[in-house]
Amino acid sequence: MFKYFTILIVLSTAVLNLNLIASYKYKHTDKQADTCIVNLNLRGNFKRVKEIFQYKIPNNINLLGIGEVTHGGYEPIKFKVELIKYLISCKGFNTLLLEYPDLGVLGRIRGYINSTNIQAQEKKTHSCAVIIRGMSLLPRFYQDILIELIDWIRLYNLHHKTQVGIYGIDFLYKADFYNYFIKNYIVKVDSSIAYKLQSSWAKNKSPDIIKFKYIKAYFTKNENIFHLKNLNISHITLELNNELNRLKYLSLKWQDESLNLKMHPEVNFRDSVLAENIKYLSSGKKAIIWGHNNHIINKIGLTGGYLKTCYKDKYYSIITDYSLFAEVNVGDQKSEDSGKRNYIIKTIQAFKNSTSYKLYSLLGISNCIIFNKYFTNKQIFLNEIDLMGHHYLTQVDDNSFDAMAIFDTISTR
Repeated sequence: MFKYFTILIVLSTAVLNLNLIASYKYKHTDKQADTCIVNLNLRGNFKRVKEIFQYKIPNNINLLGIGEVTHGGYEPIKFKVELIKYLISCKGFNTLLLEYPDLGVLGRIRGYINSTNIQAQEKKTHSCAVIIRGMSLLPRFYQDILIELIDWIRLYNLHHKTQVGIYGIDFLYKADFYNYFIKNYIVKVDSSIAYKLQSSWAKNKSPDIIKFKYIKAYFTKNENIFHLKNLNISHITLELNNELNRLKYLSLKWQDESLNLKMHPEVNFRDSVLAENIKYLSSGKKAIIWGHNNHIINKIGLTGGYLKTCYKDKYYSIITDYSLFAEVNVGDQKSEDSGKRNYIIKTIQAFKNSTSYKLYSLLGISNCIIFNKYFTNKQIFLNEIDLMGHHYLTQVDDNSFDAMAIFDTISTR
């Protein structure tokens, strides 16, 4: 019996090896539309990357997702930024959707990228660096890359008629939604009610659901006044929906943790809401999604699966992986438990049975861009590293993504 299984393993490896080599030798041609594997060093070679995607991304794509294998590695994030610049300047994309809450920081970023002049005395509070440094949940190098991208978008907007917009698609924020809503909206409609509300809620320690019901009813009753005050009704509606979905998510998560459910309903619920937010914010636009692999891939129950069902061939997905090891910033559980987030550096080896590692071990390809037409079977295995540094092996099929960028190693820079 042992020999039988050994023979099967050897044969399956040999078949994979032949498929890899045959595909690589036959398809590895520069700039060709049918190129499936391109072996190159992604670091610093973004001109070559742009040349490749010039032929691979169809012009009819309205929605393009770029995924990330880690939650704290430099190379995938830098790759995203360079690809986003290319998509905006050469492919006509005009909207960037981040897997990040829109509430708070991103509103300030929108104001910054749309500003034509920032006075010297305002730079201390309105500069891109000051705003991004406020995103304290992100590692420092991540903030640096975002500053580079946002400053680039602002300059682009200054010199182009078509303006690029930035929005957040997530609804799991730590900001106080109710104080935000009062200060940004209700105070402009009726300041006396605004201050009474704050005082009453603080005195009675009102739960969020009570606050939400009041605010929702107040907005519905006074929508015409909100409109007369030139407040963005559609954006306010989106924010109210996000808060309601946040409350639903927390309820589902509480049920999950209380009943120790095998299925995690809050996970699929979150992905469905992310998909709806993407659909709303990208309507009539060409949009790029900045997210993690699990939200980008075409898989039932995940954001990418919802989007593929809706947009079909107009949705294009690019994911990332690594072949050797990833040195990443991961959250420290002790600091998470105390309500703050500190990062520690963790080195994580690629799984030996991941597709990226097999490309390296069988062909010596450690850095490459690979396209889904290359794969001849349904068993594709991806590395996945979550925020806390847990390492997972995820199985997908050849329809789960359009392209994958593989780095040999990932660093914290």
